[in-house]
Amino acid sequence: MQHQSHAACLILLAACAAANAGSVEVSSSQGLQQAARDARPGQTILLAPGTYTGGCTLTNLHGTDREMIRIVAKDPARPPIFEGGDVAFQLADCSYVLIEGIIAQKARVNNIQVGDGSHHIILKDVVSRDIAVQSNCDGIKMPGLTDFLLYNCTVENWGGEGSAIDMVGCARGLIYKCTFRYPNVKGQTANAIQPKGGTHSLGIVRCRFDDASHRAIQFGGSTGKQYFFQGNFEAGHEGLDMIAVGNIIRGGGSAVAFISCTRCTFAFNTIIDPREYIVRILKEGGTRPTAGNTFANNLIIYGDLRQVLNHGGPKDVDLDSFTFEGNYWYNRKAPDRSVPDLPVKQVSPSGGQDPQLRADGQPLAPAARTAGALAPAAEAALMPHTRKFEWAWRQAVSLDRPPARTSQSQPAPPAAGPKTQTAR
Repeated sequence: MQHQSHAACLILLAACAAANAGSVEVSSSQGLQQAARDARPGQTILLAPGTYTGGCTLTNLHGTDREMIRIVAKDPARPPIFEGGDVAFQLADCSYVLIEGIIAQKARVNNIQVGDGSHHIILKDVVSRDIAVQSNCDGIKMPGLTDFLLYNCTVENWGGEGSAIDMVGCARGLIYKCTFRYPNVKGQTANAIQPKGGTHSLGIVRCRFDDASHRAIQFGGSTGKQYFFQGNFEAGHEGLDMIAVGNIIRGGGSAVAFISCTRCTFAFNTIIDPREYIVRILKEGGTRPTAGNTFANNLIIYGDLRQVLNHGGPKDVDLDSFTFEGNYWYNRKAPDRSVPDLPVKQVSPSGGQDPQLRADGQPLAPAARTAGALAPAAEAALMPHTRKFEWAWRQAVSLDRPPARTSQSQPAPPAAGPKTQTAR
């Protein structure tokens, strides 16, 4: 009898757990906050179309690796819009949460903020656009976020002195197949991606930068000691152990900036017509010189520039420790002088022939096919680095091949039918 009673209790607990999963539909920020307070691992919160009041903050929301909590647009063709507030949409102290299909816009500080103790977070098909105040305001701010994936997100028109994605003390993250645009930048220091404050183990992979402000990809930055996360200030660098591969960067001020960072790799990217510089190597934060970084196998098409490579003095940067190797250069204005004379040693540079890029960035000229974002060797070059952001990489690979999701760690699809509830 005791055995039967115990079994009945287990069945009841399982039934309760199943009931707690399923999905609930909301149509306002208040409804979302209430649903989040009640959410359990495996549950889906469906966001009805409409405009949601900005300043929506979700805290202490925790799924599991096997059963993430999903907050998704009910109708992807009519995404919910979080508008206004200091921060339009925010996650703090959350884990194993997926946010999918939302738009955040016209906030006064940051459109989206995710961090403050959060980890194992996915932002998928998320849009941040049109910050309300043109100052040091970010499209997506990440203070201390670890183990994260941004998948197929778009950031447009962030603050004129801010970043599309600003990371302070983040770790083990992947920015994958995202798009960045800021064609008429209003400030002087805006950049697209800025991982600083001790950020490490980051991948920037297969993204597009279309006239994305003054610096498209910036490894490192400048952070006050009191704002460093992860206890990394004593390491001496703002950014460590990062890679950018397979990206297409068109226009903007400069394609890549190595700023107070080390062990960062910019490889197999395609750079098209930056306005000012190809590469910048500077020290703006941290305590040690910028050193030990790599610029390799990139395909560069350029014309009039201030400089190909802009760098700081010998106390700030160690140029001899940099690796420049296997890059293909094409100067539109002077093809016979395509390979530039740089203040760093170049290994096996090539160029001079027009790559004849297709619209997707694939070069038609055979001589240029071994370099750039679509080079056959790019995938193999990336693979050894994926262990730096292993959890995020597994999620990205799985999302790349729906609907055959076999990993138990993937978010479950929304429950259908009678389990769906409605909260306003």
